[in-house]
Amino acid sequence: MKHSLFAALIVAGAIVASPLSHAQFGSRSLMVQAFEPYIMQRDMPLMVAILDLDETQRPIVDMLLEDYMASFAAGIEKVRAQMQDAGSAAKEDLTALLRPLNNWSRERQELYNRFAETMKSVLSPQQLDRWPAFERAIRRERLLPQSEISGEGVNLIGIINDLAPPAEVRATAQPVIEAYEIRIDGALTERQAREEENMGPMMDAMVTMDHQRAAELQDRIMAARVRLRDAQEISIEEISTALGADWGPRFRVIAMQRAFPEVFSPNSVIRLFDAALEIADLTPEQRASITSLKGEMEREWEGLSREMLTVVKRDEPAAPKRRAAAPAERQGRSPELEAMRRKRQDLAERYRQQLEHILTPEQYADLPGAQRHAAQGLGKQFGPATPGGGGVTTMPKGGGDLGAGADDAAPIPPTAIE
Repeated sequence: MKHSLFAALIVAGAIVASPLSHAQFGSRSLMVQAFEPYIMQRDMPLMVAILDLDETQRPIVDMLLEDYMASFAAGIEKVRAQMQDAGSAAKEDLTALLRPLNNWSRERQELYNRFAETMKSVLSPQQLDRWPAFERAIRRERLLPQSEISGEGVNLIGIINDLAPPAEVRATAQPVIEAYEIRIDGALTERQAREEENMGPMMDAMVTMDHQRAAELQDRIMAARVRLRDAQEISIEEISTALGADWGPRFRVIAMQRAFPEVFSPNSVIRLFDAALEIADLTPEQRASITSLKGEMEREWEGLSREMLTVVKRDEPAAPKRRAAAPAERQGRSPELEAMRRKRQDLAERYRQQLEHILTPEQYADLPGAQRHAAQGLGKQFGPATPGGGGVTTMPKGGGDLGAGADDAAPIPPTAIE
């Protein structure tokens, strides 16, 4: 009966056996990927940009994409029907239930291979030379969001494009950028391979609720995720250096904020200090006290951020295994990480109170968000972030508790990466 329910829920689009089993057994990215095409219409701009398609090629490519998407949709409908039939006919046979999905995985790859071969037939030799770069870009777009730990899913090419350094700066850094593309593609490919080879055993563990087996399988997959995260961090440093003294630090700030948002998101209490220093009627004594206090907080916050980065990098890879081993604790929270969050909350609140004491009640009341901070005690503002998702999260620009543009964020020193 468990097997029948499992297959029925997949067919219904739930992808995993249940919310409980997902919380216990971790990643569902492969199941999600099975129902997603390798390439979509939205990838057309990327294809045009990387392959430099001309006006005569674009309508042809667009038609090929439409044909591919239609074939993919038909394949999805077929596999859903097959899985529904298998679920009705073989309630206790997991192999029979999953056979349509396994067959579809091969067919899905073949559909893309046919598209790629037809696509290549309309390309010039120069464009064919760019095809590997295009496929790497597609894999980044498709696989980086399937990340589970901070630092794993950040797209450094996207950050460079958003930052838009001068052409001569980017040209100088291009060899390092290309080396990043190749390095990350290799790490993504390895992670994909580890997930695929462990998918069948993981499904068996899900059905039998074998938490120990699931934890062992999670370790294998997580090791590949950690290697991808490490490759990202190495690349952040290399690209920062290659972009030079002006653009490198800007890139590094944004990259670390997006890679580890809970650790490096701009601190809104420091923004309160900045706002306080803009008050027109500050006395010289007030201004000196605020400036000194802000410097003290920044130094303490930097030290706590270094500590927290170490904790996050150590704790997040263990979280899926912790959830699998302790199904009663759905969140699988780490006491060490929770303690670090409280330390940062306490530090921010302590400095906020000191700032409030320096200012007059009228001056403090005029600071944006000051009353809300005092009322909330900063608890919500510095609450837990979502691992992994933060890896690819775009920081909001301007406004909001944690939002800040790149120019507003305090530089992150090299010692913050350990």
